[in-house]
Amino acid sequence: AGLLTGRYPVRTLMTNPLFSTHDAMNLVMDVLGRYSYSVTGIPGDEVLLPEVLQRRGYRTGLVGKWHLGSRHGHLPNDRGFDSFYGALWSNDDQPYAIYRDDQVAIPAPADQNLLTQHLTREALAFIRAHRDRPFFLYLAHVMPHEPIHASDSYRGRSRAGLYGDAVNEVDWSVGQILDTLDALGLAGKTLVMLSSDNGPWWQGDPGPARGRKLHIFEGGFRVPFLARWPGVIPPGTSTPEPAMNLDLFPTCLQLAGVPLPQDRIVDGRDLLPLLTGASASLHDTLLFYDIRNLVGLRRQEWKYYRRYTTDNAAYWPLRQGPFLFNLHRDPTESYSLIESEPALASELAAILEAADAAMMANLRGWL
Repeated sequence: AGLLTGRYPVRTLMTNPLFSTHDAMNLVMDVLGRYSYSVTGIPGDEVLLPEVLQRRGYRTGLVGKWHLGSRHGHLPNDRGFDSFYGALWSNDDQPYAIYRDDQVAIPAPADQNLLTQHLTREALAFIRAHRDRPFFLYLAHVMPHEPIHASDSYRGRSRAGLYGDAVNEVDWSVGQILDTLDALGLAGKTLVMLSSDNGPWWQGDPGPARGRKLHIFEGGFRVPFLARWPGVIPPGTSTPEPAMNLDLFPTCLQLAGVPLPQDRIVDGRDLLPLLTGASASLHDTLLFYDIRNLVGLRRQEWKYYRRYTTDNAAYWPLRQGPFLFNLHRDPTESYSLIESEPALASELAAILEAADAAMMANLRGWL
């Protein structure tokens, strides 16, 4: 939701995972009237990136995981995508079928061993079919989400078990995309961006970062981001400046020559100045949420967490908070400076409280 709207998910009311339309939790929440948009899909008054680009004349395609609604009116073709091939919900939810637009292409239970191969084939076909006009392709690979699968061509080939096999196959897929753009002469006019939605869960390695998926520590949120645009983005460069997946929405609109919506707050920022080395991060403050609760922020090299109690045991360290970390000197978030930097901690706590109050006063962010 954040990636396609450029807005914190709390603004879009998409703060809980969407279950399949056949899932018991979906039915229970529907009856109780709780988390209504987590039952139906992202609200219709949200402006999605493919809708904007479609109106601008782009061919828009989604290949892979949708997970923003599985009922009529909330399907990918209803929300700006000219074509869709993939799954409507997570691959650990059942029944798991593969759809082409609004029709079942591979009935449940779909063979997930071949999923990366199928998605890559469809992505390449989309690129070739629209090589002569502007296009926007959102390739949302399913792997290596649990349950992990890989095709026979990759199974057993890595030194990291099935997880490594699945990652290697996704790496192959990315290479196929880049090679096809090169072969078609499209590389110089195509921006390719690659990232992830969260840190590793049961497998994978967060590197030196503390925590994993479901944690608000760096290991839960911090993920790689790679971009390629020959002739525009200098190759082989890197930056430690922070950005968010929310930034993809304003970045794409800027490149398409489309102004941002003026009737709502857009939390993301145009990434191109950062990618080309023309500026530092355009974010003054990054906010961190647990579902609908604001629990932390990052401001320059400082990261502050307020004391917080949750039913999810994954967050238990926050019950001993508040915490203050300097990510430049302590990227592993090992030593809290809450007592040695009381003035700074108080300043950041006040900023967090003000941000929380402003969000609650205008939750949907209308202007």
